[in-house]
Amino acid sequence: MPAIGAKRGTVRTCVGVVVGGYASLSLLLGCAHNVQIPDPAIRTPLIDPLPLTMAISYSDKLQTWNETLHAYGDTLVFPLGRPSVEWLNLALKANFEQVVVFDHPPTAAEMEKEGASALLVVSPEKFDFSVTATRLGASYHLVLSDRNGIAVAEWTVHGQFDLQEYNGIRPTSKNLGEAGRVMTNTWGVVGEHTALAIRDAASQIAVGLREQPEVHRWLEEHQQYRPLVGISDRKEADDRYSGNGPVLLVGDDGDVLQCMRHALENHTPPIQVTSPWDLRDSLFPWFENKRIAPQGAKTTALRLRTIAQSEHGSRRLQEVALRYVIEVSNDSEVSGHGFILPTYYGFYGIAWGDRKNVLNAAIGDLSDATVTDMRVKREGKWAVPAFIFPVPLVPPTEHEACQDLGAAIGERLQSIGQQQKQ
Repeated sequence: MPAIGAKRGTVRTCVGVVVGGYASLSLLLGCAHNVQIPDPAIRTPLIDPLPLTMAISYSDKLQTWNETLHAYGDTLVFPLGRPSVEWLNLALKANFEQVVVFDHPPTAAEMEKEGASALLVVSPEKFDFSVTATRLGASYHLVLSDRNGIAVAEWTVHGQFDLQEYNGIRPTSKNLGEAGRVMTNTWGVVGEHTALAIRDAASQIAVGLREQPEVHRWLEEHQQYRPLVGISDRKEADDRYSGNGPVLLVGDDGDVLQCMRHALENHTPPIQVTSPWDLRDSLFPWFENKRIAPQGAKTTALRLRTIAQSEHGSRRLQEVALRYVIEVSNDSEVSGHGFILPTYYGFYGIAWGDRKNVLNAAIGDLSDATVTDMRVKREGKWAVPAFIFPVPLVPPTEHEACQDLGAAIGERLQSIGQQQKQ
């Protein structure tokens, strides 16, 4: 295709190839691409602000941050400045009651005029990009000093996007749909992945800024430290958990979560189900990944219950109407006997054995921060006879266990609802 801006009579061609570990990612070689990185499309992070005014200065290098990379004769331009500032603004403004952003390093007089207690300077550190776009990284250097220019803390935050980690929290249906989108909008997807690396850094800052040891110590010395969530500023009792909202389903096994979701939604009456993926934006940054905020029924239930103690947190939870958090885990055991041998004409033999699926559920109730454990076990026989081609015969033990556990959870939730009406 003609290159944009090429001289008349000069034609540049782009050669498509499929690269490495991300089999769906085709790179167009010999072209220049300006990667479009989207700005944040989420609300204010769900954390309680510190009671002080903070001056923020983004370095000139950060505001104009561009990375130009060359791979296989291709030129990629990443305009990182604007999205970085937008994401960092989101994280930092949520951490303080008031933020004053300077486009230059402010003087002591300028800070005093704005009533700023300290100055935080943010600069870019490093950008990492793999040709397959399965791993991306964006690092930022932060320096905090008090009003008098005395250093308080200095640290670096490494934001990252890892496709394997991301696929672990993204629903399987969306993972499958992404493969086709990569083929039709390669650079759009790369831009989104870059934004996710920046988002990861912003999440770490949102959660970790006040927990940096030197920052924490400084805040304590000035009696300005507050926990991330859960300042008890509510004056009235919170009774909104008395109704039945959606169930939040969490776990490490995507297939089991999908199986359990179907079982609960097909229950009579149906049980509305939501997932951490559905809540990533509305409850940012508490469902980003396990590095930032550990998951699990008990951990999540207690965290959300703590969030509900603040006016800001209670309003946000009221919007998503959560009550129950259910953590599902799967313990499978398979034993086998027999043999299957390759021959000149195909395969010959038979193998058989037992298959056992044990599903465990921990139900966290946000209304009283209790956790109930449930367990269902299903067993069956499997066999693989082979005459030319192997034909697996596998019992649906996991599906049956999901159905049984879904019915048990439904009965438990109905029982709680009936007790509350009495």
